[in-house]
Amino acid sequence: MGFDKQVCVEANGFAGGIWVMWQEGEVKMEEVTRAAQSLHMRVNLHNGQTGYLTAVYGSSVQSSRRALWDTIRDLAVDVEGPWLLTGDINALLGPYEKQGGAPFNLAPSREFKDCVDECGLIDVEFSGQCFTWQQGSLRQILDCALCNSDWRQSFPEMNTLHLPKLKSDHRPILTCSNDMLLQDPSRKPFRFLAPWLLHYDFPHILQEGWLAGLEYKEAVIGLTSALCRWNKEVFGNVLEKKRKLANRLCRLEELNEQSPSPTSLHQEECIRNELMEVLKHEEILWYQKSREKWFVHGDSNTRFFHLSTLKRRCRNCIRRLKSVSND
Repeated sequence: MGFDKQVCVEANGFAGGIWVMWQEGEVKMEEVTRAAQSLHMRVNLHNGQTGYLTAVYGSSVQSSRRALWDTIRDLAVDVEGPWLLTGDINALLGPYEKQGGAPFNLAPSREFKDCVDECGLIDVEFSGQCFTWQQGSLRQILDCALCNSDWRQSFPEMNTLHLPKLKSDHRPILTCSNDMLLQDPSRKPFRFLAPWLLHYDFPHILQEGWLAGLEYKEAVIGLTSALCRWNKEVFGNVLEKKRKLANRLCRLEELNEQSPSPTSLHQEECIRNELMEVLKHEEILWYQKSREKWFVHGDSNTRFFHLSTLKRRCRNCIRRLKSVSND
């Protein structure tokens, strides 16, 4: 998935289970404490501050969730500075977070709300579809992000996105700080992308791009230009394509919640399948970027066997080419 560090709370059978993953070069994190329903991490923030992230997977049983509320209260006593708590909490703050099903039960909601108020937490605003979980006609907001005032001041433009459902009955949620730095794409070197191999048109563009009769250097330049142009005009940016398809799926889901029709339901299913295919491409893209995975499949240009001063030289060196006749 593109992350080189992780900690987890193991699941108990089919219940629970929490993973926190991060890229060490991008952020520094360390585990502070864990419990059956939470994993509490210390984070070095972009402004030099120390913050805290608590990943939560609340029990679906009300009596078991009380242990989570006690854990959160204990954490709040020791937290000094920005604090973000997020995950599948399995509890509602109020009747507005539920639609359909049995009448709203005030008691478990009151326990959750009391914990949130006592700890000085506030609900992070969200965008996208309202409800994060659905079973038949019952819809609820079971997944959310909460933060204290220090975290809000550090990330004033923070927002939580409710992403489209795929194979789960839960929507993934993505909390963005909106302080990501944009890179100039013109400065990036050419990289061959493994997902290209899945596209039906790739063999054709490869044959067209490699111009016979040219010197090797000129042929490589021509092929590189053809692949870059094809990637931009046909294949497309995987992450951008995923974003656009996810937005279209959100709109169709909203439409079909209000006034479903056979046509719109069919469109929703087609877009969902197309998004699943793009997610496969993204998975391969992250797989390609994972050096340890490439090491398993025979890439000798890793830090496991080479000094760092020789690694780049070895990786960029083309020692031989293979023809269609395997020569």
